[in-house]
Amino acid sequence: MPLTINGDIYTSNLPASLANGGEHFVTTVTRDGFTDVRELVSNWLQVMVENGYKRITRTPIEFDPNNPQPIMAVLESTTATNSLNDEEPYRIRVYADTQYTCEIQMATPLQLGEDFEEAIPNLRGYTCGHVGESPHTVPHNYRDVIPLNKSSAANATTKPPQPSHGFNVSTLYFIDVREFEGMLRAYPMSYRLSITDRGFSFAYWVESDDQSAGDSPTQSWMVLQRPVDQKSGNNLQDADPLGSRNPIFCLYGIYNKYIYDNFGTTQDGEIYTMDMDGQVPLGRTQPVSLSSLPGIIQKFTVREKDVLKPTYAEDATLNTRDSNAWVNEVQQQTRVEYRASSEATNAGAFTLAGAKYVILYPNRLNTKRFRYQHDMDMVAYTSADVIAPQLTIKVNVYNEGDTSAKRYRKYTALTPNSSHNTNMTVLMLTEIDCDAPDTGENQ
Repeated sequence: MPLTINGDIYTSNLPASLANGGEHFVTTVTRDGFTDVRELVSNWLQVMVENGYKRITRTPIEFDPNNPQPIMAVLESTTATNSLNDEEPYRIRVYADTQYTCEIQMATPLQLGEDFEEAIPNLRGYTCGHVGESPHTVPHNYRDVIPLNKSSAANATTKPPQPSHGFNVSTLYFIDVREFEGMLRAYPMSYRLSITDRGFSFAYWVESDDQSAGDSPTQSWMVLQRPVDQKSGNNLQDADPLGSRNPIFCLYGIYNKYIYDNFGTTQDGEIYTMDMDGQVPLGRTQPVSLSSLPGIIQKFTVREKDVLKPTYAEDATLNTRDSNAWVNEVQQQTRVEYRASSEATNAGAFTLAGAKYVILYPNRLNTKRFRYQHDMDMVAYTSADVIAPQLTIKVNVYNEGDTSAKRYRKYTALTPNSSHNTNMTVLMLTEIDCDAPDTGENQ
């Protein structure tokens, strides 16, 4: 079906796109030039409501530049974006309280009610489904430490930690541009949104911030979706009550100056607040030595068919207890040496080594009970060396189309996650049912 264009909003459909599957669609928009987080969030939410999500709260989400107010909303999925919505809905709470910050939660209607304030916390003060913080990661860190100059954790059995059971619960915002206070006209923001029949992806970034010195460019991205089968590309949405648990996953990355200045990581990936550098946390025998944390990539299960509560967020780049790594966020090798299968056909030539590269999808997905052989296909990633920000690629991933007329997906690159366009680049799905790439394009 041809691409439908409504202003700057593009919608592409792929009827009966995949083996034994139904129709897929992608609606996408990119907008720029925002100098107030509340204005950006207002704009984003209105597109969500117009394209497959319904607003639960009744507070206004329109931004008035002459009387700027916080933007607060709870949205719920519909059957357009969640085929099992009648039985298994999810909600999104967004709160842009100032010109510089915005927090987000994703959970079920049990945690996110009709009132935007009802983002229900648990006993530890952790808000269910918070996109940015977890008791397992930053900024929830126990402040139990062994007195200085003691090298053995055994000292903690005879001497109390100092301070005792302190708990840092300061909010880690999904959008945080406080470092540019009073200067946002010199550092405007952009966003990109893609909505599909299985969820949505969203990213914002500070324009022309890729050359920042030392720390990562200020940006965040997230994707919420039911995963797809690795072979067929069909959504995981088995309605059989004895079948699949139908998990909905959230994966996100946050990079800003607040994280860089306040949190550090050890060589083995443990995260602590930077003011614990040189102290001995409980469970360790040596003081921690920390390097600045450039940002975080985390994941959690929003809900399952029979689990109506989000899990704690965990590091998506490490294998930990009951949790697999889904992505590689550091410098990586994605170029491949491609040799022709027939020298006779190609007159003895072969494609230059490194002329092709791979893009990777978050996989090895698991909940606390089950492991899934599925992908999160609304985002992909590759080495920052092979694609520049905002460029697009076309790929045939799940054998869309047929042998005589393959159909391609289009992915658009975000800003790399390290300074000077290095390390990893995330790509967002922005179109489906594309024609084959032109000669010279990546396939």
